[in-house]
Amino acid sequence: MGADLSIEKKDLSVTCVTWNLGNNYPKFGLEPYLKEKTDIIAFGVQEANFPYDQDKFPSLDEALYTLILQAAGDEYEVVGKQSCTPRTEIKMTKEEFLVAVNEESSEVEMSGIRLIILKKKILNKNGWGHTDIEPLVQNCGRANGLSGNKGGVAISFRIHGTIISFQNSHLPAHAECLAERVWAFQKVTAGLHDPKGDFEEPPTYGTVNTDDFSFAADYLNVIELSNRSHIFIQLGDFNFRLEKDCENVKKSKPVVASNTVVVAADVANEDWVAMEKYDQLSREISQGRAFFGFQEHGGHPNFRPTFKFDQSNKKKPAPGDNSEYSEKRCPSWCDRVLHKNSAGSFVECTQYKAFHDYKPNTSDHVAVAAYYTIQVLKPVVKAPQKVTLSLSNMTFVPDERAICELFEKNNIEDFEVGAKQESKLDVVQKTKLYVSMYHPAFSKVMTTIEDYATAGVSWNKTYTTESNNLAQVLSYPLMFGVRNESDTSHKGHRVGESSLSTSYLWDMVKSDQKSFELQLMQRGAARGTLKFDVEVTVAKI
Repeated sequence: MGADLSIEKKDLSVTCVTWNLGNNYPKFGLEPYLKEKTDIIAFGVQEANFPYDQDKFPSLDEALYTLILQAAGDEYEVVGKQSCTPRTEIKMTKEEFLVAVNEESSEVEMSGIRLIILKKKILNKNGWGHTDIEPLVQNCGRANGLSGNKGGVAISFRIHGTIISFQNSHLPAHAECLAERVWAFQKVTAGLHDPKGDFEEPPTYGTVNTDDFSFAADYLNVIELSNRSHIFIQLGDFNFRLEKDCENVKKSKPVVASNTVVVAADVANEDWVAMEKYDQLSREISQGRAFFGFQEHGGHPNFRPTFKFDQSNKKKPAPGDNSEYSEKRCPSWCDRVLHKNSAGSFVECTQYKAFHDYKPNTSDHVAVAAYYTIQVLKPVVKAPQKVTLSLSNMTFVPDERAICELFEKNNIEDFEVGAKQESKLDVVQKTKLYVSMYHPAFSKVMTTIEDYATAGVSWNKTYTTESNNLAQVLSYPLMFGVRNESDTSHKGHRVGESSLSTSYLWDMVKSDQKSFELQLMQRGAARGTLKFDVEVTVAKI
């Protein structure tokens, strides 16, 4: 069997740039942002709504994407591009949308979330081309999401056995709006969808057919993009702030003195470690409420805050001089790039920087870039082989957030009150939970729907499925979803999700490892763990 299968591995370099343009067209080229001629480029912008040469370009999108392509050079091709488009929760014609948006014209001025992915053409010639391109979008701004001022766009694609996804988001602003930011992140994470039907009915969510399954089936709506990607990179203006006494900034003018705001001393001393403890995003990640499982190079930015700059101050600041920042806001790391990967997939951030020395327009943000090395896999199968996969001894261990949702409560405090009447196990025992496994190579969706968790959170039955396409088996991850059968709503139905690289699974099985444990996530937050045993057999056809 070993002679009939090999897995080629290739390291690729990636540049990810995020920049809030402040609705100002760049006066200079973007070449300094793309000096590193990496294999893949992801360039995301926010507030990209500005006048453009309509005689030269058919749309603002084309004007901006052309600028990025020119900076990258002729050696690149476009993998995909996506802009934040309107989404409504009700049926609406395009004409009705235009009327509604016109009434929110001030919000439209803040719209323009765009993402373009480029890849070196030479990779195609060398056998590392891309397929399965998936552009997605989710609005969550004002006017019921019509204005496009907040939300996210994503592009996913596959290079042989590795699914790579990029997401560009613009989340709600202001230090005191932390809860709104987390809510928006969760909505974007859960709601990314193909925007083609946005002027018709909103996308539907539910279970897939438990008898038959194909790659084009509903799992794209069932499993969140971040939970079904081998490598997932988030970039954007997340708007999380440094909130050391931030409540007082709005209330007390003396807090803002001598062009210094709140964290000025740490900024002047470039004490990034001290600043991290005031960083809202770092705290949300550590507490599992948002961006769970994501990592940032060095654990936090190691550069000066990227927002909010005084647009009237043209001079370059001397060391320790904070006059470049506006007195109206706490200097903050609003603009970030984070990454995560499934077990067995490789991604490493090699550099993380902000372009404080290059400001090609009057935006109150500076661009941020992260540089990565990722590894893509190519399964090479020399003879047809049949794969049989068996899962057994599955156990779901929910964390308190998952249990809170099963309690139909909104937060941990409510759960602690409810726990006085019922134990955690009692709650799960009374809830009809089931586990499903999705994979495009297998003809049947493996599901435990017949065996509810009436005896706790374990399922003792062995579930088996098979495929005659070993190469396809190794090209997609195994995707797992824990579902609440008693709640068919989009929010309640999904309890937790995760995925496992089949190449990693293959390596572990060869080394006689049979037991696995996956961290489950939902809407970017921790939801518990799923434990199970695996048995894989392969035979020539």
